[in-house]
Amino acid sequence: MGTTRADWRRTVFRLSKIPSRTSSHGAVRALVAKAMEIPAESVKVFSLATSLTPWEMPPSKVATLMFLKPPAMLGRSDEGQAEWVLDADEYPVLDSHFWGLTPLNDVEPEKHVADCIAISGLASHPFGSWQPRGDDKTFMWIRDLAPIYVPGLRTILYGYDTRLAGSHSFQGISHLALGFISQIRANGGALDHARPLVFLAHSLGGIVLKDALCRLANSQDNSLERKILTRCKGAIMFGVPNLGMEQSHLLTLVQGHSIEHLVQDLSRESATYGYLSRLERSFSGISKLGEMTFYWVFETDKSPIFDAKTRKMTGPSAILVDPDSATAHRIKESAPSVHPIARNHSEMVKFSRADPNTGPIIHLLRLVCGLSDAATDPDELGAQSASLANLITSPKFRSDDPDSDFLFALDSPDLDLRQTLIANRFGHTCEWIYEHEPFTSWLRQDDGIFWINGKPGSGKSTLMKLIYTDKRTWQYSHNFEDSTCQISAGFFFNYRGTAIQKTLEGLMRSVLRQIIKSLSNNKRTLSFLDSLFETPAFRIQDTSSSRESHLGEPASLPKDSDQLHEAHRYICRVEQMSWPIDRLKEALRSILDQNQVKIRIIFFLDALDEFDGPPAYVCRFLNFLANRPDSSLTTTKLCFSSRPWEEFVSHFGGEMSLSVEDFTKSDIRYFCTTHLIESLDPSQHGPVSRIADEIVLRASGVFLWASLILKELMAAFEGDNVPSLKDLLRLLHSVPTELSDYYHFIIQRIPQSLRWQTYALLELVVRARNPKELSLHYLWKTTLISDSPTYPAALETLKKLSARGHKSSTNEPKRSVLQWGGGLVSMSFGLFTADPSSPTVQLMHQTVYEFVVKLDFKDQVLGPMAKATYENGHTFHFKSLVSFRLTEELIRVHHMDMLDALRPSLDHGAEAEETTGTSCQTFLDSVPDQVIVGLGVGLMDILRFSGAYLYDKFRRDLIRSHVAFATYFRLRLYLRDSLRDQENSLTSPACNKLLLLTALALGSRETHTHQRLLTANFILDNGYNASQESDLFTDTLDPLKLHSWYDPWETHCIDGLDRLTALLLDHNPGGANCPVWGNRNHKSRTDTCRPIHLALPTTAIWLLGHGINPNELDSLGRTPLDVLMLDRVRRCQGCTDYSKEFEKTYLHVIRQVAIILIGHGGRRKVASSANWESALRYFQRAGLDTANLSPVLRPLAEMKDRQKKPKPVSKEAASPARPLPPAPPAGYPPPPTAFMTNDGPPTKEKRSLGRAVRRFLSKWH
Repeated sequence: MGTTRADWRRTVFRLSKIPSRTSSHGAVRALVAKAMEIPAESVKVFSLATSLTPWEMPPSKVATLMFLKPPAMLGRSDEGQAEWVLDADEYPVLDSHFWGLTPLNDVEPEKHVADCIAISGLASHPFGSWQPRGDDKTFMWIRDLAPIYVPGLRTILYGYDTRLAGSHSFQGISHLALGFISQIRANGGALDHARPLVFLAHSLGGIVLKDALCRLANSQDNSLERKILTRCKGAIMFGVPNLGMEQSHLLTLVQGHSIEHLVQDLSRESATYGYLSRLERSFSGISKLGEMTFYWVFETDKSPIFDAKTRKMTGPSAILVDPDSATAHRIKESAPSVHPIARNHSEMVKFSRADPNTGPIIHLLRLVCGLSDAATDPDELGAQSASLANLITSPKFRSDDPDSDFLFALDSPDLDLRQTLIANRFGHTCEWIYEHEPFTSWLRQDDGIFWINGKPGSGKSTLMKLIYTDKRTWQYSHNFEDSTCQISAGFFFNYRGTAIQKTLEGLMRSVLRQIIKSLSNNKRTLSFLDSLFETPAFRIQDTSSSRESHLGEPASLPKDSDQLHEAHRYICRVEQMSWPIDRLKEALRSILDQNQVKIRIIFFLDALDEFDGPPAYVCRFLNFLANRPDSSLTTTKLCFSSRPWEEFVSHFGGEMSLSVEDFTKSDIRYFCTTHLIESLDPSQHGPVSRIADEIVLRASGVFLWASLILKELMAAFEGDNVPSLKDLLRLLHSVPTELSDYYHFIIQRIPQSLRWQTYALLELVVRARNPKELSLHYLWKTTLISDSPTYPAALETLKKLSARGHKSSTNEPKRSVLQWGGGLVSMSFGLFTADPSSPTVQLMHQTVYEFVVKLDFKDQVLGPMAKATYENGHTFHFKSLVSFRLTEELIRVHHMDMLDALRPSLDHGAEAEETTGTSCQTFLDSVPDQVIVGLGVGLMDILRFSGAYLYDKFRRDLIRSHVAFATYFRLRLYLRDSLRDQENSLTSPACNKLLLLTALALGSRETHTHQRLLTANFILDNGYNASQESDLFTDTLDPLKLHSWYDPWETHCIDGLDRLTALLLDHNPGGANCPVWGNRNHKSRTDTCRPIHLALPTTAIWLLGHGINPNELDSLGRTPLDVLMLDRVRRCQGCTDYSKEFEKTYLHVIRQVAIILIGHGGRRKVASSANWESALRYFQRAGLDTANLSPVLRPLAEMKDRQKKPKPVSKEAASPARPLPPAPPAGYPPPPTAFMTNDGPPTKEKRSLGRAVRRFLSKWH
């Protein structure tokens, strides 16, 4: 039935592609009136917003509008038509379907708090479903109220096809979720400047959102999808059928249609043992670990259902989604997060202008956005954070200026690995590059850029390897009459490799190393090189004095052994050191901008599309390399390769370039013909020429496709088979020509009985964290135990393998892995070990990696079984870690390099929980107690190697239970599930009494401070008694106490200790003013102080925010500033056993403490002017800015003798009930009053404020 004019008057339209210059509602009315030939007065515009499309320059606009008098154009519409193109500038598009993302308002960038996406439900309209019933369609609360009451919020509608009646769609919920993710990606959701995301989801929209979040969590760490997930902060879920819904009436409507399976997935049976049950389990874990906030709204009125006779919603009333389903049983346990609405299922989101339900929902929306209940001025949103941030300077707990004696740390075995892995050219292929006149002309030039682009798999990297290594490149570019020093420097990006292989840090380290090596081999540049090493970026520390001091000492085996052990650790730290980008860039600039000697550098950079970052960023870096100032004697030119992405085209489209696929036809013909002739009997050579021509035609220049199809054809000749030309051509034409389609084709040919192994193997490869996890035997064994539900089952499988005697043989593992991989993996030898026969498994090509990490990969491989599968590669790695790898590795750990190789693998358990939302409870609980204890002792050896002295004392007591084991590995979902099954699992006698110490793993180089603190907070929140570890609070106040003589602490441990102390105070506020030992070397141990005397920055803010006196006296009559100058600085200054990195970081931290104390009115009482001047000089020698300290304390020091001595602060005055300290001196920000109190000891409300401080600092750090 056609749409009537009355319908058009009640229809809200969307107008998109509006020219960017259109800036007002009146301008929109004029545009529509002119295009549709109607009076402007008949057009009512309600909103005008900027398009979300990131590539529009300038961006177009989007409006919502209605017609008071329908235009004739609409009356002439076809039945069902919902979109029209207007005849106006830039051809705006009018529609009534609202599909895709529709922004409803604009927010100024500096006031932009979050984006809110509203997702409608089943058989609903993206806009209309949020409007109240009735004839008045001029109001919609998400558009007209939410942006007003939630300042800084941009509201967006998401529209998708959820029609039931007459639908021919076969899409399922997984397709809807993938489509939703694609829309967010396409509209800038993964950009660096994108704002946090919150959601409003109704009915099916909530299921789509949950599925999407689970898929985003399962994506790779460095993917755009993971960036989207980190933006997601929470949602309000309206009537979401988490545990199914009444849908028998819907089945009547869709019976016999393809969409019936979607409705089946929403059944109550699905919530018991099907899709919904698994989705809820995974989602609840992901949202918990992601610290998202969700509110669950349920209906309390019955809804009319579909009547098969009238074909309308006039049937008897029923509860469509009951409260248990709408809240997933949270109504029984989490009352603050559940809210009833006295409406039926459809009307629960249809709020009118004065609807009493609007206020509570807006309140929840503000909470999800992180806003308070009070009225908020968007101008103050940033100011609140800034006032707190100004208390301390930005603390980055790592050295930003490493000593220049780490120059040799530029080297890393991973830097050149990608070049080694790239296949050499076949025979005489690629010869055409030296016959291509534009390229040889560029080689003869002194500068310029040459861009080699091409399709994926066209052979760009192989060509770049030839150009970089072939002597003809040097011959063409070298000028014998010129005395210029010519240097070639190359780097091959590898997105599948380690961080150093795909970042600018790796590129600059690699080319700097090559340039310096070349300069050192040229006599004409030695003097320049000497001057280069005098610059700050290159300066090398003189170690001759320390070396000579050891030469005159008698040998001492224990002493020298310790020194050698320390030296070995030092080298390991240097090898793993991360050079700051700024320093690398400055070092490179020193060479590129020098004016002492003539140097010509040719950069060869491969696969810029595999750079782990925005393409625009690496494009700007290439321009930095290419553009030299006139005063420089260094000339540069660049040859780089990449896919022809838009960003590269816009930057380098005007440079000399070529597309590889335009030149490879003869190479592919030569490659195919040669292989076929060499592999087949002479009697089979007949069809070779015809087959080669056909491959060339279908390959379209993609070498990789040609090599894959050639293997298919060669397999047809195996055994006694002699296929006819017709059979070969049929096979050739059955294979898709697009690589992604071809990979799917390969997967579909793998027998169903092997699909699980295929899924497990490919997941293991892409989730590998170190080279050992790519070894053939490891992948073979781990794939075979991947489906083991329990530890005994995995052990039984391993025992069978051992009994078959395949430990030293590679035949069966190789045959199995290649069969499971279906041709998508390849085997290399001797890549990561000294043994050239040691096999390593890798994905065949970058395009295979891109195929495997797609969000629907699991669906493609496992089919229907994907819905029942939540395990991924991290889960399988963790199973192998517990089953055999920890036992094997810990036996061999007697050097730091072995330990460092194992450390990344220890994260798989936590990453499995974070990416799947589920725990390994069944598997881990099946591990025998004695195995847990044995593994625990071995894990503590890791901390002993890291030099944490506490663990020498407790190594056999820390991990003696499954709970402690999970605590060490940060398995918060396992702990949650254990508490669900046994409420006293954290307080029972069987549980360890040192869980906090275990949770923190103090001394572990990979501490994951934030995650470990979350684990500590979890066990404290669930009843663990921190008083069992009473010494821990005292020790965490001062990192020098925990600082091991043998191995200085990694600097990020300071931050962890600081935040842990504040966490302990949150759970035990009484400790805020308890006496603690102040001097570890005081034999009588009578000099006591208060926590404020030893506090680190976050702890200091917590204490001062809870009313602690900034001038509290210790037992020696010293204020915190006195202790800072006379004790803390002096102790660090006088100890020679601390590393320079630790020393500078610690000084940076206590400088922050000084600023915080001064800002809260802190003064000194005992320390003299000379003491403070000495401290300032010490700060300055460490390269720290003292501008914030000198103007305040120097005048005070000069005036001290003229001032009356302050009265001692009494115990009563030092109590938390003391009045607020005096106002800070001029130039210092006042303390935030929201975090100060003078009305008694800390309360629950004040503790929550302390948590707010730490949450801010954790994000700000």
